[in-house]
Amino acid sequence: MLPVVMAILVLGGVLVLGVFMYRWQQGKGDAMLNAWADREHLRLLEREPANPPGTGPMDRNASNKQIIYRIKVEDRSGQIRRGTVRLGSPTTGVLSDAVTVQWDP
Repeated sequence: MLPVVMAILVLGGVLVLGVFMYRWQQGKGDAMLNAWADREHLRLLEREPANPPGTGPMDRNASNKQIIYRIKVEDRSGQIRRGTVRLGSPTTGVLSDAVTVQWDP
């Protein structure tokens, strides 16, 4: 009976840790995106997750751990721009504070 209880506790702990990590990564990604928009004096109008299948922070086999968003922003002059923003580094994800943007033509 004791091994079954221990197995349930261990699996429960792993599940709780996984949920915590997912929420932390998403929260950090949102905070990084908002801070970048503030620094660039942009207003975020839309954001949509854009990680291709097999990439992103929660895919344990992925070589690219970045969080990727498609965004629509408005600058101070009212110009609307669209682009793709990558948060974090390919290897460490959002443990890095790197933010790169590729604007649509």
